[in-house]
Amino acid sequence: VVRYCAYHGTNVSAAGSIMATAFRKSTQSDAWLGCGVYFWEEKNVAHWWCRQALRLSSYGIIEATIEVATGTLWDLQTKEGFRLYRDLCDEIKKKRPPHLDGKMIGEGTIIDLFCSSVREMDVVVSNMPDTSRRKYDWSKNIPDRRVIFCVRNTDCIKELRVAYHDY
Repeated sequence: VVRYCAYHGTNVSAAGSIMATAFRKSTQSDAWLGCGVYFWEEKNVAHWWCRQALRLSSYGIIEATIEVATGTLWDLQTKEGFRLYRDLCDEIKKKRPPHLDGKMIGEGTIIDLFCSSVREMDVVVSNMPDTSRRKYDWSKNIPDRRVIFCVRNTDCIKELRVAYHDY
């Protein structure tokens, strides 16, 4: 089992709801790493996310322990994890129907496809996606290493704590 301490930043109402009940998985089809609950490795990045990316004036940050079996952890930061992802992309390109040529398929869609049809992964971890595609104003005060977790199986989320609240 691998354990991580990670941070989820969100609006005040959602933070209160999460602490009272539990996390709900995002099902957005355009999510970076597929459907799941998103966390940052560093608390200061969760602060940045709330203030800059979400443009929230008040927010909460929840600290959680994430526990995942190594066999259900897809770490895209490793050579093996990234190679699996690239091989999957190459296979999709080969079998792509003509009507989809030229249309972009996002990372999250590819990860969701793999997890639903080949092997379910409980947690996907990666560095922050290429910022040139995003419209956010990146701060020079956040660390170069922006690690993001997508927890696909919410049973992996343990020991919730309020790390910051601005209520």
